[in-house]
Parts: sequence; C-alpha cells; structure tokens
Amino acid sequence: MNPEIARKFIANQETGTGVSNDKLGMWIFLASEVIFFAVLIAGVFVLRLRNLEDWAIHKEAGTATFLATVNTFILIMSSVFVVSAIDAIQRGKEQMMKLWLWLTLIGGCIFLFVQSLEWAELEHGLHEIGLPAGIVGGAQESIFASGFYTLTGFHGTHVAIGVLLLIYVLIRAHRGDFTPRQYNALEMWGLYWHFVDLVWIILFTILYLL
Repeated sequence: MNPEIARKFIANQETGTGVSNDKLGMWIFLASEVIFFAVLIAGVFVLRLRNLEDWAIHKEAGTATFLATVNTFILIMSSVFVVSAIDAIQRGKEQMMKLWLWLTLIGGCIFLFVQSLEWAELEHGLHEIGLPAGIVGGAQESIFASGFYTLTGFHGTHVAIGVLLLIYVLIRAHRGDFTPRQYNALEMWGLYWHFVDLVWIILFTILYLL
C-alpha cells in the first residue's frame, strides 16, 4: 500500500460511510442522548400539562430567570469558543486554540456554579411558599421542582462530564498532540459540547420561557 494512503487510513480510520470511526461512534452516542433527553422532556411536559396551576405557582416562586439567561449566554459563547479553537488549530495557531479552550473551560465552570445558585434559589422560593426545604422534599411536593431538578440535574451532569473531558483535551493540547491535520479528539469533544449547549437552549425555553 502506498505509504501516504496508509497514513491517511490510520489517521482517519474511515468507514464505508466515508466518516471516521470516531465521528460515527460519536454521532451514534449523541443519537442515544437525544432519545434520553427527549423522553425526560416529554415526561416533564406531560406532568406540566396535568398540573398547570401547581407548575405556574411554583415556577414563579422559585425560578431565577436572570441567572438562567446569563447561563444561556455563557453556553452559547462557549460553543463559539469551541468553533474558534477548531478553526485556530486548522490554521496552525496552537496558542490561539489553547486560549479558546481555556475560555470554554472557564465558561463551563461558571455555568455549573450559576446553576448551583439556581438550585438554591428554587429551594428558597419553595420554602417561602410553605413547601418542604431540601431538594428531595421540594421535588416530592412540587411537580415543577421535580421536573426542574430532574432536567437541570441530568443536563448539569453532562456539562460536568464535558468539563472533565475538556481538561483531558487541554492536557493533550499543551502536550502538542493536535496539528492542522490531526485534531480528532478536539473535534469529537466539540460535537459533544455543542449537543450539551443545544439541550440547554431547549430546557431554558421549557423551564423559563413557556
């Protein structure tokens, strides 16, 4: 086999679909995640329709729309940073890639911190209207709290996983593993992060705007 062809085959690991094994595997994984979140969202939406009054009262008492809006902006910007990081490595600008990745990491950590404030805000709001304090107690007595903690909890877990994976990507970036022709791990992580951002936009709409 021609050495150049062999090198490209090993680097890209192309399948019969013309997509690398890594990318195909990531798309399959993300498809399963779409199903997972779709089921959760559908379940919460049905509960909401059956308990509109409870949902409206507890939502008004406990949600911090301003904090959620800040978090939405942070995640949207983090996706822009990821695109910028990939563009930077494609043009051979490793330092710029690292800068964009660090900004994304900071954004992810801020998102998790702000979400913890949102949870505290909801707990306080539910306590103010006479519901039990604590996540478990609030979720048992309030349909809105149950849906809120479930959806944001699973999403927050995915963000935390994304942050941990980003630390791994950053370690590799500082080792010089990524080049304009080889940045597969960065691209795969980027797909995951974009998915997490998209899910949050949907959750933000359901939990805060509707």
